[in-house]
Amino acid sequence: KTQYALLEEFLGGEEFALNLIASPTTPRGVQVTDIWMYHKIETNGTMVNTYQELVDCHDKKYASLVKYAEGVCRAVGIKYGMAHCELK
Repeated sequence: KTQYALLEEFLGGEEFALNLIASPTTPRGVQVTDIWMYHKIETNGTMVNTYQELVDCHDKKYASLVKYAEGVCRAVGIKYGMAHCELK
């Protein structure tokens, strides 16, 4: 039986999924491999994901997302393997 719950405050705005790889051989120890932008619509009071769009992770307009996601992985000690972050 589950004895815990996670509650998150709703934040409006664009939502992105970032996939990362961590290895001592990668620059900075961890790097974003791809970024997906979610496209959602509101249906009966609920946001529903309709499709995702692959965006260029090297585009300067996503630099703050890349820096933040890589920093989170380093902060929590991810040194080997894959990671996934969802950010707004």
